[in-house]
Amino acid sequence: MSEGELAAAGAAESAPTAQKVRLPHGRRWLFGLAAIGLSAAVALLAAEVLLRALLPVTDVINSFWDPVIGARTAPNQTGRFVRGNGAISARFAFNSRGWNQPREYAVERSPETARVCLIGDSFVEALQVDANDAMSMVGQRAMVAAGHAAEWYAFGCSGFGLAQYYLTLRHYVLDYRPDVVIVLLVPNDVYDSSPFLVPRTTALNTVHVDADGAPHVLLAAPFEPPLLRRVAYASAIVRFVNVQHALFDRDGGVRDLRHPVFLRHERAGLLLMGSGLSVEERWKRSWKHAEDVLRLMRDLCRGAGSRLLLVYCGENPALRAAYAGETFVAAPPESDPYCMNERIWEMGVDWFGPISARLEVPYIDLTAALAAEVRRTGRRHDFGAIGDDHYSELGHRVAGEAMARWVLTHGDGNVE
Repeated sequence: MSEGELAAAGAAESAPTAQKVRLPHGRRWLFGLAAIGLSAAVALLAAEVLLRALLPVTDVINSFWDPVIGARTAPNQTGRFVRGNGAISARFAFNSRGWNQPREYAVERSPETARVCLIGDSFVEALQVDANDAMSMVGQRAMVAAGHAAEWYAFGCSGFGLAQYYLTLRHYVLDYRPDVVIVLLVPNDVYDSSPFLVPRTTALNTVHVDADGAPHVLLAAPFEPPLLRRVAYASAIVRFVNVQHALFDRDGGVRDLRHPVFLRHERAGLLLMGSGLSVEERWKRSWKHAEDVLRLMRDLCRGAGSRLLLVYCGENPALRAAYAGETFVAAPPESDPYCMNERIWEMGVDWFGPISARLEVPYIDLTAALAAEVRRTGRRHDFGAIGDDHYSELGHRVAGEAMARWVLTHGDGNVE
């Protein structure tokens, strides 16, 4: 080794060794978590942008507190209602009164124009089809096409039942002086408003009818959606997962009195009325309550000079069998005499039809008309392919045209 190499080697040995800088253990964890959080935020932001760009995402439909009825849809909202990956995708337009119709309602009316008011729950709210294709607009067009000036106003809200129909009629509908009031009845109407079945935690006012037939409003506690939910629903990811696909909707249909949610309410003493009653007695009193509420609605209409028509939405199992080219056979009446479980769709035949006859109120069951059109077209009346019972455009068309035919034939506003 030369002298130069020896000198270089000696210098290298005498040079101080470079030291690695080490962060304290706690700080390393902090930086690691920050990096993970930042990566997750970037990933979520990217997913949010991609989801909005590539897939249909439902808009949020906000509610407000109506002292008369309880929580219902807020006015002045437009957007798109989507379920699944777009199997349902429809435009909604809530007017300044909070009803899903693409126009404003006027109290003033022309004597030459027939006015029909349609009351119901989510079937009448009709979020599953464009607002112009809802049964109320179909009925209006059918009457106009037949040469009769007409305007149909819809009063539908998801979650309503018979008690809320009564409150809507009493406090809102009759202000518009309708010639005809139509109530669309669906299987959950009895459950959704019976004080013997709904919990005190309900967000809707309901009605108790006493032994003398007088109504007493049972007020719900004012409700406002939690702030966290309102903030979360600004995210397309949250709406896509929790609203559009309902992946975290665990309660589902609580109409079955064997359902754990109902049983939990009963054990906790949360039901509005009838603590300690048997299931059979609850349903017996609930059907008595339903008839009492419909009687109240009949009397209100008669007092206002309006004609009342009750319409049943149709037996869904029979209609799905018609679509499949099969014959439907319902469970025997003795298996479910109050239509609370396996015969729930037969309540039109077993209960609403006989109640209408006793009250001397006109009644239509849409099963036959819907089945005939399903067979003729080979198309569904609902969105059963994704497990949704609501009417498709075909269902709305058949329902609206059937109602319009009755109004043109019978709905002169005279009370028999």
